[in-house]
Amino acid sequence: MSADEPTGLRRPGDKVPKSGIYRVHHRGSHVEPHEVTVVYCERFPHCNECGKLVRFVLVKAAQHVSSNPHFYKVTMPRDGPKSA
Repeated sequence: MSADEPTGLRRPGDKVPKSGIYRVHHRGSHVEPHEVTVVYCERFPHCNECGKLVRFVLVKAAQHVSSNPHFYKVTMPRDGPKSA
Protein backbone atom coordinates (compact mmCIF):
# COMPACT_ATOMS: atom_id res chain seq x y z
CA MET A 1 0.00 0.00 0.00
CA SER A 2 1.44 3.36 -0.94
CA ALA A 3 2.00 6.14 1.60
CA ASP A 4 -0.70 8.33 0.02
CA GLU A 5 -3.49 5.73 0.53
CA PRO A 6 -5.45 5.40 3.79
CA THR A 7 -4.66 2.23 5.76
CA GLY A 8 -8.13 0.72 5.28
CA LEU A 9 -7.80 0.51 1.49
CA ARG A 10 -6.93 -2.91 0.07
CA ARG A 11 -5.49 -3.63 -3.37
CA PRO A 12 -5.89 -6.56 -5.76
CA GLY A 13 -3.60 -9.39 -4.69
CA ASP A 14 -3.70 -8.43 -0.99
CA LYS A 15 -4.80 -11.22 1.34
CA VAL A 16 -8.29 -10.57 2.74
CA PRO A 17 -7.83 -9.74 6.47
CA LYS A 18 -11.49 -10.27 7.47
CA SER A 19 -14.49 -11.87 5.78
CA GLY A 20 -17.25 -9.39 5.14
CA ILE A 21 -18.78 -6.82 2.85
CA TYR A 22 -16.35 -4.49 1.09
CA ARG A 23 -17.10 -1.33 -0.88
CA VAL A 24 -15.31 -1.41 -4.21
CA HIS A 25 -13.93 1.79 -5.76
CA HIS A 26 -12.90 1.57 -9.42
CA ARG A 27 -10.53 3.92 -11.24
CA GLY A 28 -12.30 5.84 -13.97
CA SER A 29 -16.00 5.99 -14.61
CA HIS A 30 -16.79 2.53 -15.97
CA VAL A 31 -18.80 1.60 -12.84
CA GLU A 32 -20.06 3.31 -9.68
CA PRO A 33 -18.78 2.15 -6.26
CA HIS A 34 -20.57 -1.03 -5.19
CA GLU A 35 -20.39 -3.69 -2.47
CA VAL A 36 -19.16 -7.29 -2.64
CA THR A 37 -18.66 -10.14 -0.17
CA VAL A 38 -15.06 -11.31 0.24
CA VAL A 39 -13.81 -14.26 2.33
CA TYR A 40 -10.90 -14.29 4.83
CA CYS A 41 -7.54 -15.48 3.47
CA GLU A 42 -8.60 -15.27 -0.19
CA ARG A 43 -6.98 -12.60 -2.37
CA PHE A 44 -8.70 -9.41 -3.50
CA PRO A 45 -9.31 -9.72 -7.26
CA HIS A 46 -8.31 -7.45 -10.13
CA CYS A 47 -11.04 -5.62 -12.04
CA ASN A 48 -11.63 -6.80 -15.61
CA GLU A 49 -11.76 -3.15 -16.70
CA CYS A 50 -9.35 -1.13 -14.49
CA GLY A 51 -7.07 -3.98 -13.42
CA LYS A 52 -4.91 -3.25 -10.37
CA LEU A 53 -6.38 0.24 -9.92
CA VAL A 54 -9.48 -1.00 -8.06
CA ARG A 55 -9.57 -0.58 -4.24
CA PHE A 56 -11.57 -2.31 -1.48
CA VAL A 57 -12.72 -0.88 1.87
CA LEU A 58 -14.30 -2.99 4.64
CA VAL A 59 -17.89 -1.92 5.31
CA LYS A 60 -18.98 -4.70 7.67
CA ALA A 61 -17.00 -7.69 8.91
CA ALA A 62 -18.85 -11.01 9.10
CA GLN A 63 -17.78 -14.51 10.07
CA HIS A 64 -17.94 -17.05 7.24
CA VAL A 65 -20.49 -19.75 8.01
CA SER A 66 -17.91 -22.52 7.53
CA SER A 67 -15.80 -21.17 10.41
CA ASN A 68 -18.70 -20.98 12.87
CA PRO A 69 -18.95 -23.99 15.22
CA HIS A 70 -22.76 -23.98 15.00
CA PHE A 71 -22.57 -24.87 11.30
CA TYR A 72 -19.55 -27.05 10.60
CA LYS A 73 -19.84 -30.82 10.82
CA VAL A 74 -18.69 -32.76 13.84
CA THR A 75 -16.78 -35.89 12.83
CA MET A 76 -17.71 -38.03 15.86
CA PRO A 77 -20.52 -40.58 15.29
CA ARG A 78 -23.91 -39.68 16.81
CA ASP A 79 -24.12 -42.76 19.02
CA GLY A 80 -20.66 -42.19 20.50
CA PRO A 81 -17.60 -44.39 20.46
CA LYS A 82 -18.06 -48.16 20.07
CA SER A 83 -16.83 -50.38 22.92
CA ALA A 84 -15.13 -53.72 22.24
